[in-house]
Amino acid sequence: MIHRLSLFLCLSASVFGADLFDKPNLAAWCIVPFDAVKRSPEARAEMVAKMGIKKIAYDWRQEHVAEFEREILA
Repeated sequence: MIHRLSLFLCLSASVFGADLFDKPNLAAWCIVPFDAVKRSPEARAEMVAKMGIKKIAYDWRQEHVAEFEREILA
């Protein structure tokens, strides 16, 4: 369940000739810095998977640098 999560969607640049707003063409953006619940990288990956989102555009703040590798692996 999403609790006050600011989730922004952006378009995948690799999509041409399709409906740009089809779900497979969307990516979650700004999840890390605006996650009010402060989920772990693994919990964020689980959350977007449950939403059916397959792509994430990673945005971060200095405090997230140490978790960058975990975020990518998750």
